[in-house]
Amino acid sequence: MIKLTRGALTMLLAQYRGILKNAWIKNFAVVAVLATTVTAANADPVEVETWQDAVAPGAPALDGVNGVLDIQKSGEIKGGQQITITGGTGHKIGASDQGEDILIVSKNENSYANLSINGTDSEAKLTIDNNKTQNSVKTTGIWELNKVQVGVEGEKTATLEVNTTPSWITKNEEFVEDVPDFTEVDFLEIGAKGVVTNSGELDVDDKLTIADGGSLTNTGYIWAGRDSDTPGSLGTEIEVNGTLTSEGTIFFNSKQLTVGERGSVNVKGTLGLDDLDSVNVNTLTTGEDAKITLTDKTDVLANTLVLDAANTNVKSVTAANLTLGSTEYDNSGLGADATVTTKLEAYAKDATYQIKNGETITLDAGDKNIAIVIDNESKKGSVESNLDVAGTLKVQAGDWTAKNITVGDDTNAGTLTVGGKSLTADGLTVTNGTATVESNAALALKTLQVDPKATTNPKGIFENKGTIKVAENAVISTSNFDNSKGTLDVGGDLTVNGKTDAESVLYNAGTISANSLTLKGMDYDEKKSVEENDPALFQVADGKFNIKGAVTTKSDLQILADATVNANSIEGHTIDIYGKVGSESNHVASITATDEFTVRGGSVFADSISANSVELDYSYGRNSILNVGNVSTKNFNQKAGKVTVTDGSFKVTDKATVKDLTLAGKTEANVGSLDASNGSVVIGENASLTVKDSLTNNADKTGITVNGTLATTSDVLGLTKTDTDDAFSVTNTFADSSLNGVLKITNASEVIGDKITADNLALLKNAISDGDEKANFKGKLELTGVQADIGEGATTDDAKKNSYTQDAVIGFESLVGDVSLSDATVDVKDGQTEVSGYYGNLIADKDTTSIKIQDATLKGTGSEATKGNYISAVDSNDDNKVVVAGAQLGKSSSLTLAGKGNIGSITADGDGKGTLAVTGDANVVATDGAAADIGTAAANIAQVKVTVTGSLNAKDIFTKALETSGDVIADKIQTAKAEITAGIVKVKEAVLAGETAIKGGASLVAEKVDALTHNILVGQEGEAGSTGYFFAKKLASAGKLVVDPEFNQGAAIAGVNAFNGDNKLSSDIVVGKNAIFAYDESLTEDQLKDLTSKYKLSDDDTGYGSALVVNSAIDLQGTNKGIYVGKDASSSPAPKANTLTLGQNGAVGIGGSALENAKVNEAGTQVAAINVGMVKYADSSKILLDCSVQKGERYQIFNDDANITSGGSTEGLQVKSLSNYYTGTIGTDGKTSAIETNDLAFNQLTTPVKSYMEEALAQGGNDAGIKFLRKAVADSLDGGREIETVARLGAFGGLYNAAFNVNKSSTEVIAARTSMGNHGVQQVASNNDAVGGAVWLSPIYKNVKADSLESNGKESGSDVKLTGIALGADVTTSNNLRLGAMFNLGSGDTDGNKLGKLAENDFDYFGLGAYAGYSFGNFAIASDVTYSQVDNDLSATSSLGYGKFNSSVDTNVFSLGITAKYTFDTNFATITPHAGIRYTSLDADSLDVKSANGVIAKTSYDKANVVSFPVGVTFTKDIKVNAWKLQPTFDVTLTANTGDTKAEYDTYFVGADSKVKLESEFTDSVTYGLTAGFEAQHESGVALGLGVNYEGSSNTNSYGVSGNVRYSF
Repeated sequence: MIKLTRGALTMLLAQYRGILKNAWIKNFAVVAVLATTVTAANADPVEVETWQDAVAPGAPALDGVNGVLDIQKSGEIKGGQQITITGGTGHKIGASDQGEDILIVSKNENSYANLSINGTDSEAKLTIDNNKTQNSVKTTGIWELNKVQVGVEGEKTATLEVNTTPSWITKNEEFVEDVPDFTEVDFLEIGAKGVVTNSGELDVDDKLTIADGGSLTNTGYIWAGRDSDTPGSLGTEIEVNGTLTSEGTIFFNSKQLTVGERGSVNVKGTLGLDDLDSVNVNTLTTGEDAKITLTDKTDVLANTLVLDAANTNVKSVTAANLTLGSTEYDNSGLGADATVTTKLEAYAKDATYQIKNGETITLDAGDKNIAIVIDNESKKGSVESNLDVAGTLKVQAGDWTAKNITVGDDTNAGTLTVGGKSLTADGLTVTNGTATVESNAALALKTLQVDPKATTNPKGIFENKGTIKVAENAVISTSNFDNSKGTLDVGGDLTVNGKTDAESVLYNAGTISANSLTLKGMDYDEKKSVEENDPALFQVADGKFNIKGAVTTKSDLQILADATVNANSIEGHTIDIYGKVGSESNHVASITATDEFTVRGGSVFADSISANSVELDYSYGRNSILNVGNVSTKNFNQKAGKVTVTDGSFKVTDKATVKDLTLAGKTEANVGSLDASNGSVVIGENASLTVKDSLTNNADKTGITVNGTLATTSDVLGLTKTDTDDAFSVTNTFADSSLNGVLKITNASEVIGDKITADNLALLKNAISDGDEKANFKGKLELTGVQADIGEGATTDDAKKNSYTQDAVIGFESLVGDVSLSDATVDVKDGQTEVSGYYGNLIADKDTTSIKIQDATLKGTGSEATKGNYISAVDSNDDNKVVVAGAQLGKSSSLTLAGKGNIGSITADGDGKGTLAVTGDANVVATDGAAADIGTAAANIAQVKVTVTGSLNAKDIFTKALETSGDVIADKIQTAKAEITAGIVKVKEAVLAGETAIKGGASLVAEKVDALTHNILVGQEGEAGSTGYFFAKKLASAGKLVVDPEFNQGAAIAGVNAFNGDNKLSSDIVVGKNAIFAYDESLTEDQLKDLTSKYKLSDDDTGYGSALVVNSAIDLQGTNKGIYVGKDASSSPAPKANTLTLGQNGAVGIGGSALENAKVNEAGTQVAAINVGMVKYADSSKILLDCSVQKGERYQIFNDDANITSGGSTEGLQVKSLSNYYTGTIGTDGKTSAIETNDLAFNQLTTPVKSYMEEALAQGGNDAGIKFLRKAVADSLDGGREIETVARLGAFGGLYNAAFNVNKSSTEVIAARTSMGNHGVQQVASNNDAVGGAVWLSPIYKNVKADSLESNGKESGSDVKLTGIALGADVTTSNNLRLGAMFNLGSGDTDGNKLGKLAENDFDYFGLGAYAGYSFGNFAIASDVTYSQVDNDLSATSSLGYGKFNSSVDTNVFSLGITAKYTFDTNFATITPHAGIRYTSLDADSLDVKSANGVIAKTSYDKANVVSFPVGVTFTKDIKVNAWKLQPTFDVTLTANTGDTKAEYDTYFVGADSKVKLESEFTDSVTYGLTAGFEAQHESGVALGLGVNYEGSSNTNSYGVSGNVRYSF
């Protein structure tokens, strides 16, 4: 017996009761006998010091007056004993600090001990405590009471205070398993007046109940139902109808937790429900720091459930009101990495939980990331079940994920509200009820459907005020979707169902984006089925619509005044535009209206419009705007607004009525009739308009302004000629100011004749100018078929022979086109008289170096002596020869060089004077043939223009403005402004003293560029077709180099070899969307252009939209310059000094010597690829390694003292190879982590090829095969497909597949002849033919599609097409023996598919065969032997710069077969079963895979031996018609193939130490065939036949056609 004195030690805590029972308690033979003395009633209360004294007969009442319980001695309690405390607050068990007391309650079948604390007499309180200062492990505890009642009876409060704190807690140690420092009871009942507080450890084994009004407050540990090892020991119920509050730890291991209607559980500590089968609560609330753990066996049934915990794991929750996370506790919500598992009911995966009518589930996570995992077996973030919301689902706060959500059903209307941060789900269908996305909230889906079946009276309603992102497709209805200032972004196709019997309106006050938009309303073509007053109309109202693809409808379409639509195309019946369609920077590619297209006060920017009629009107107080590239319509009616057609076509087959029409750029317009009587049309400088039928000008003749070309006929102009005085009359005239371009009269010769004099030309101009004799006719006339009648103007000097004097051509200055002056040489004497006109060329006197030009166009044609020069002078040494001369331009002068020719130096008579336009091929040269200058440094030409048809070669060009869309080659260009819109400008030096724009696909290539402080713009942000190309060996300086075009066109590229003599950055560089800038000391022009195939830029947020390529180390430190890379560059500030900024989807490619020298080595001598002060990167940016990268290596990308900061990313700056195969991150030291491999990136590789590739790369080397593998792994974006193609070029090219089918074509025609096969175009048995000989010819076609054949676990295949012809002869003896031979030849091609889709094969073949057949009675047997040779030319296109992989190889096929058959004659047909065996041997030569970089792989093939067993039946019928015997045939054959149905081969990549063993299936094990044929045989011996067949298997389908012509003799 161990005696424990009062307070000797604290109570002992038992962590695992089963262990304590079995290992310690059962061997604990202690009996505690405690005695006490009861004093008289009027004396001090007696201290009852033992349990036995308290229950002994005559013991004092424990009411605090007569007796006080104060047990401090150890002992063992036996028997059915109960202590009842009815009052007093000083009762204690183990509260002393003097000893090591413990009280043990013995349990057997007949013993139990109970404790009751009730406020019957007065308030009552019992404290159970232990010694918290003792160092001994043995401290006070009480174990094990049967039942404890607190406050069950009486009107006063009864309190039980448990403070038994385990020593492992007080001593801050690990818990001790064998120390019973706790208070343990089987049943704890807390009544309406009961209060239990626990700051130590309280163990309740079987049942815990809290009555309404009672409370349990825990700041320590409570264990309930913890003994799972003892049978029957688990409690059945934890019932809370009062209040349970815990800031400590509670572990409920019981079967059920029930919280009654007035009960509540409030937890701010840890709540453990490890083995609960169910939790049935009215209110369960957890606080900010709570931690709840449940096993996957736990169901939660609650009226109101608030789970606000850092780690919550619930198997299933059924609740009328469910809040997962709340804002009640300082808006903290769930923990940052919390996972809430809410299976809601015990459904299997992919099952559906229904939120019942009346239920509300609220998801509130504050600002944390939370995943709803609807299945406890799933990992965090996955969703395994669906939600049917017939009640209410609310997303209050936080980021949540779910699976498929359906709102409402046929009878119940559900409600979904996304008011928190975000909800992500697989799909959302709103069938009945309302879904709402509040402002500042986001909904992300794969699919969306809003009452998709409803067109009228919808039940499902969707209101969006926030952001909805749908990854795939969405279906909504006009009558139930309201995008109220929200954003709907659909990655796939958006379908909007409108009304099919009335007008439909799609309201959108926000923004809708989609891949395509289909508006399904009333089909116009079906309109006749409804009343006429119900329009087939679909209206798009308000907001913005951004559609990548097409907007289509079969209804009439109206885009209302407040709507903005951006799309690739728009299609409808009639289309009315009140709002905005497209923009200046983002045109709609095409608009198609099957009837009318009308702009009613709206604005339209489009590349093309096609309609039956086009009309512009005035509406809503606004004029219409139409800016378009191409218009094609029957009628065009512009009542108001402005129409601009730029660089396109304008075609109106009938009538065009204009109000304000501008034909800009290079537009070509064609109209039937033009009416400008109430408006105007302006033909731009490079535009043309052809009027076919009629033309009406306005009253003051200014309605048509010609700055370009107006082409029409004399009939349209009303041009006539008066025979008597050669005068002209014109009905449709023009004001002088309106004709600044060219008026072309296409049939002028019919009225004028074939020649016109200068005087008559003046009369004609006056007539066109409304008869104004003083007309200031600025424009030109092109008179088709009419030549200038110069008369006797030719000079007779030898060098000037056949030229015309300047006086003789006066009056013809305005005549252009195909006239005699366009090929004439004009003698300008000393060149001092300014020249105007359209001529072939000019010639001047001796020693004339230049000619003054006013307004001249020269073609470079003329007299024999001057031909090839624009301007010549008589050679001072030889009167019969000429030398090249130059031109001088004045202030307003203009020289146009057309055709092809040479000209001397072109100068200006002052700085900034004159314009030079080059539309032909012009060379500016000196007299010795060397290049000459245009302008001088002191006297710049005002403008030099080179059109798209022109080219200009000069030495130095000095101009104020260079505008070119052609080609310019010079030593030096110095310009104050340059606009290069097409073509190539190639110079040694470019001094750009103003802004330079390179766009429209143009190129600027220079050895040196000095832009001083000015900007160079490569590509034009906001303009279609705005890409550009810039390459400089040296970029000395520039204000800013900006590379930033639009997407949906070629990328803009810029590159330099050096900056100002070294690698230090000399200008700010901005690399925007769809742009590449490269720095590489050895870069060439071709290599720069090839970067677009290596760096795949895209607008996809998962890829990269811009790239900085660093192939040589670059230095930003101390340069005060910076680089910005990101597709958001246009909206970002200028680069920061000494900083590399990686913006949205920006990438930096590191390759070449920059990467090689950056490889970290033990000596630490690596060189940073980019030396920089600061690196700032967005989450979507990345580093791309474009070179030989090795697994496990590290690379110094940035200097180790660079300041590397993110935009909030926790994953660091990502590093990967271009192929995505190698991955890593950048550390704060500027180095990559050890490079790892990403197997998913090369998911196309088969296992053996992948293993072989890794071994070969680890081996290293620079042989061709290793270099190819290295490049493929670094750069390939096809998942390794190109590597597989090289390794299996023969297999993927159908080497054996083609050969096997070539051999089949031979055996099939033989089988047909011997009547033994399944291709019976000659199904006539040998014993039916006349004895004698026969010759036959069979054309053959076969198409075999094999698409799922196996290549080492991956699917591949090849499609084989072959055509050929077979020629044979045989003889049949009288004893039914037939002997024959055949020869066939043909060709075909093979296309690989699936894994092998890159491979191709063109093949030729020939074959030889012999056959024999013998029949006796109804039985027949046939055999054949064949040989075929196939000559294959294999190829595959490389995306890695290897050109085409190719190889030529022969395949040989030997085959031997024998077949037996037996014939049954029936009344309806002849039936012939047949069976056979065939042996086929295929043998291919070894092949070398060649490329542009040499042989990279070699393959050798094993011989394949196939044994086939065909079994089938043939049905034939002989029909006699006069001299003809007709025979239809049908055959069914099943063939089993055994042996080598897979080709086995070894591939060796050149330089590798080993080969890889591979196999590829070329035929299936079982095939089945169907054949139908027909033959007609004449008594003369002539026979004709045709057959078709199909052969199929699990992976192949084959179709064949063969014919037959035979003559028997």
